[in-house]
Amino acid sequence: YTSHVTGSMSLLADAVYLREWITAAVALISVLCFVVGAAHSGWVVLWTQQKRFRGSFGFSMWLEAVYLLIFGLFGLTTSQWNIGMGNMVFPSLALFLLCFIMGMHNTVMTLLSGGAIRSTHMTGTATD
Repeated sequence: YTSHVTGSMSLLADAVYLREWITAAVALISVLCFVVGAAHSGWVVLWTQQKRFRGSFGFSMWLEAVYLLIFGLFGLTTSQWNIGMGNMVFPSLALFLLCFIMGMHNTVMTLLSGGAIRSTHMTGTATD
């Protein structure tokens, strides 16, 4: 569900209907992280273009690479932890970081293509 907002929105709707509030909260936070990542990437690209950097898209992709490195290190360290209380298991914060990164990536591809490469369903809507 990290790269496609449609899946998270479907999960959110199902969880609300089934009154699984923790699952609904995780799905909602995932979508919000995706949207914030998209906004962050759009801001980085526009800011670097305003400052007349030669590689505005490259800078955003470089930031993505740094965040992916942090994601990898974060995922490696949290795999050693048992995060949960009874039957409730909370996801690693790495999930939300990955949603943020996917939002960044979606925005860069949309801006690079001039909107010609559209992502599927709600993902494109969330990025726009």
